[in-house]
Amino acid sequence: MKVGSDTDTDSDPHDDRPLVKDLLEQHAASIDGVRQQIMSDETVGKPLWNERYDDIWILRYVLSHKGNVERATKNALKTMKMRDEMKLNNEEFSDMRRRLKNYGNCASDAADVESLPHFDSFNSFLGKDSYIVLSQPDPDRGVLLYGDMGDVDMEGMMASMSEQQAIEHLVYQNEAVYQILDEVTRRTGKLTKLTRNMDFANFSLFKLNYKFAKQTAAVAKDIEEYHPHVLAGITIFNTPAWINGIWTVMKPLFPKRVIGKIDFLSVKASRKLHKPILKHISEANLPENFGGKNQEWPPPSIAETMK
Repeated sequence: MKVGSDTDTDSDPHDDRPLVKDLLEQHAASIDGVRQQIMSDETVGKPLWNERYDDIWILRYVLSHKGNVERATKNALKTMKMRDEMKLNNEEFSDMRRRLKNYGNCASDAADVESLPHFDSFNSFLGKDSYIVLSQPDPDRGVLLYGDMGDVDMEGMMASMSEQQAIEHLVYQNEAVYQILDEVTRRTGKLTKLTRNMDFANFSLFKLNYKFAKQTAAVAKDIEEYHPHVLAGITIFNTPAWINGIWTVMKPLFPKRVIGKIDFLSVKASRKLHKPILKHISEANLPENFGGKNQEWPPPSIAETMK
């Protein structure tokens, strides 16, 4: 296990990522407890154990469960079994970062790069006004996700994609993102995460399919447990007035640790720089339509950047 030293990100006064070495020292007892329970679990043998399951890997489970060894161990074991079933430790999936493309009307032009499984199926249901952008403008910082899901064929997606396919698609995408965050964490010595920025300008109450939203929230809740403590925050821009009523209904479907990381910005507030975002990206790299100074849109996908 190797943790890198501080990098030039120290020059950014907004970058408050904690040092991994401090976290490892602070949570050493819990990390050791989780490791011992994993190794003593009768369902875990050589087929499940992998060298990547080191202290830094365990740390995110410990942090996610506030140091509770039993819950962290249960979550880690569940993840190890999933990874074994989906063969994520195999050479085929050892580096999925280069397969992270943009979706919808910001679809990547990296046509010669292999997509993640189920990418084409998922992408086919995003209309002309929808997109998902996965970008990393600063190689020493985390992944930025920008999204507008206001023009999605929700009924078509539910009819064509099984719940298992939806789960697999998210698992592969999250695994690719995690591989980036893990690499940056180890190289810079700072715990690095994903930030989501969602634009609701095109989102209409009449387009909302409650069954789809409920199913998506349930799937996302399960998937989040496989890659814990990787979400820095969610900022929702151009929030319509009616969202408060919908959020009251949907809120119980989300994990409490996710709810506390969501910021809703009104249309008026969305026109200005939301300063908390600067913890995750510089104003120079933040796109103009999200309050920054970067005029390039869409940002290049990670597949394009790594290509």
